[in-house]
Amino acid sequence: MKRNETILQPMQENKKKVRETNELNSDTKARRRSIARTNLQWHENKTMQLAEEERNKRAGIAKEAKEEEESMKA
Repeated sequence: MKRNETILQPMQENKKKVRETNELNSDTKARRRSIARTNLQWHENKTMQLAEEERNKRAGIAKEAKEEEESMKA
């Protein structure tokens, strides 16, 4: 009986360490996924913002050109 206990105890301790490591790894993976989602969202928002600015800029140029054309006709 004593022999089995000496063999089983390190195995049980090893299983416990592996379980703790797996939990830490899963927490780390979840944190990384969260950061990746946040970064992706930021880049998508920035892209949309830049596209909106470009549209507004083009609309402004088109409006100015139209006004200039109308003033030349008058």
